[in-house]
Amino acid sequence: MRRQALILGGILLVALALRVARLEATDLWLDEACSVHYATLPWSELWSAFDTEIHPPLYYLALRAWIVVFGAGAVAVRSLSLLASLGLLIVTWRLGRRLVPSASLGAGGA
Repeated sequence: MRRQALILGGILLVALALRVARLEATDLWLDEACSVHYATLPWSELWSAFDTEIHPPLYYLALRAWIVVFGAGAVAVRSLSLLASLGLLIVTWRLGRRLVPSASLGAGGA
């Protein structure tokens, strides 16, 4: 069990390093800027925008709260997705161990 935790921790550290290395390499991309635009609309306009926007509103609402706390700079905006991706790695790891216990690393399986 400890070996698997170390492996997962190593994977998370590598994933974090790869993501952080390019976090502020460029200005916001068009899709990121559009997300910030939607997230910073006044509430009445935001709800109206959901009528025509094809993406589900949960991300924009989460980003809106994130921007209130951390600001709307490139690093701040991208860090929400960075944290979500690391969380998804953990979920994927656990799901994989549960679905394919014979492929679990280390002695004794899951």
